[in-house]
Amino acid sequence: INADWDVDSLRFSDGGTANHTNGTLTIVTNGVDTGLWVAESGPNQVTYTLDGGTIVLPDHPGTDDEFFLGRGGGSDGVFNFISGSFTNEVPGFTHIGLDGNAQWNQSGGVYAGGLVHIGRFQSPNAEVNLSGTATWDVDEQVLISDFSAGFAPATNADLTIIGPSVSFDCIGMVVRDKGNLNFDGTGGISTLDIGSGALEIENG
Repeated sequence: INADWDVDSLRFSDGGTANHTNGTLTIVTNGVDTGLWVAESGPNQVTYTLDGGTIVLPDHPGTDDEFFLGRGGGSDGVFNFISGSFTNEVPGFTHIGLDGNAQWNQSGGVYAGGLVHIGRFQSPNAEVNLSGTATWDVDEQVLISDFSAGFAPATNADLTIIGPSVSFDCIGMVVRDKGNLNFDGTGGISTLDIGSGALEIENG
């Protein structure tokens, strides 16, 4: 992807890669069950690399435009974020590991969004690894190993922050059973700002 795209929905299925180096990908649909899905099915891995481009999911009230990494059972999605920006304006709909495997590796760039789920339903493995100059600006909670809907993730859900230059802001964080919040302070400690929210450790 090296130009501006306006699409109703972009859903990657069983295997393949996408390299986004320039231009803005905008999900414009007003439909339901749509959005940007990186690995809808499996078992072959899907990899999306954002390096210099922009992703925007505008909010369309009353619809379900969403970002899914590891959407369906048996899926395997990897999101490599090197530079650029990713803005999800859809409230409550960034899922990193819904029913499949998910790995978000970010060494630069800016992610901005609302409620984030890391490991949900029956996700076998969900990882977020932030290093380098990665920035997260989340204006709602971050839920790690979210079984609030009655489905406990099968294995682990991890948020790992490495190095002194990562900036992470959210409004509250909940770490549940099988969830892990990890820091590697080599070279200094990154910024973790929970704002006016609370950090809850519930068997995490």
